[in-house]
Amino acid sequence: MSKAFFLLLITFLISQYDGRICSDITALPTKASECNDREKETGTYRCCYFEASGYKMCVPFNKEQYDAIADAIDQYKNQGYKDISIDCGANYIMLSLISLILLFL
Repeated sequence: MSKAFFLLLITFLISQYDGRICSDITALPTKASECNDREKETGTYRCCYFEASGYKMCVPFNKEQYDAIADAIDQYKNQGYKDISIDCGANYIMLSLISLILLFL
């Protein structure tokens, strides 16, 4: 029973790994989770989904940029982008669920 559970858990964790880095422009995202799950380069705090004026891309933010996200939105507005949406969501629910499962083992 426990071997099957561990195999299932490992398979699930491997399936969550995308392998793409945040700034990879060859695979444009269609939803926020595609950016949020990407691998972060050194110095990147969050990989955020950016959508504005018909453009969709993943944008890496370091900690300072993330803390001043309103300034980043203002910069994009100054560059002529409209209807700006930046989603830097995280998988807190997934991490909590995995922690809970491991706690009961």
